Amino acid sequence: LKLYPLKIHIRAEEDISLPAFATNTIRGAFGYNLKKLACIYRSVNQNCKKCLLKKSCVYSRIFESTIDNINQKNTILSARLRDLPDPFIFYITPQNGRFEIEKNHGFILNLLLIGDVVNDLPWFIITLNQMQKKGLGKFGQKVLVESAEHFSGQIYSSETETLINDLPGLPNEVLLTDTKIDKLILNFITPLRLRIQNNTIVELGKELFWNAVVRRWYLINEVWNVSSVFTDYERYFKYVSAIEEFHTDMTWTQYRRYSTRQKKWIYMSGLEGNITLTGDLNELYPILKIAELINIGKSTSYGMGKFEIIEG
Repeated sequence: LKLYPLKIHIRAEEDISLPAFATNTIRGAFGYNLKKLACIYRSVNQNCKKCLLKKSCVYSRIFESTIDNINQKNTILSARLRDLPDPFIFYITPQNGRFEIEKNHGFILNLLLIGDVVNDLPWFIITLNQMQKKGLGKFGQKVLVESAEHFSGQIYSSETETLINDLPGLPNEVLLTDTKIDKLILNFITPLRLRIQNNTIVELGKELFWNAVVRRWYLINEVWNVSSVFTDYERYFKYVSAIEEFHTDMTWTQYRRYSTRQKKWIYMSGLEGNITLTGDLNELYPILKIAELINIGKSTSYGMGKFEIIEG
């Protein structure tokens, strides 16, 4: 699987106080700083879609690319997609109330790189390091990237300023299980936001939920070429019939983030809580494990739609 989960160890260089869902702030700072670093015009307001350099620009490749630039074989998908799924996901464990870190204390930023964007890992590290100069949030609170870890070991250290960039992806075996599964609890730890025909979904049924899971994997895999194995999408959609009982215990939750570019607060909301599935779930388990890694719904690169699977 061309999925690369990383743990970025960050130290606060001053007392940090951010909104509870701090992932939004990190993601916003990352996009702003990457464009500042990569854009030859040095302007966050530059129109990337009309830029002559868009095919060679790392910012455009990650944030503004088109399906034709990434996967020229998939002309059908090109005609259907207006926006591509981002090839990365940030996530910081939310805190109750505001996200508070004392000076010289640390926290972990979880980063998932998807597909060949792993080749841009040096840009991710360099851009995140800009937070030591530019800071986070409305008041520019300073932090330092101390190290980065992959499941194969440490890949970056600020002390030596060295980076290992040749990383293996996750093995297919992480998606498989030898035990019989007849009950799963999905704990959504960040809001799940789904929209259908411009309508925000506030109540989930099993068909709606399962379609969101499979569609998310379909788009990620077809755009970013993650796996050549798990591609039988029509069969995956039919797995919904294996779910005999579908129970939700979710509440509507609202977070907000400050947009440095737009100079205003942006509200992000969705459903948090648990979904319980019962039935003969072994066949659909690998697809759920993938969704656990790549999140589902809207604004996934901000960490939205993240859940953890609890068996039984």
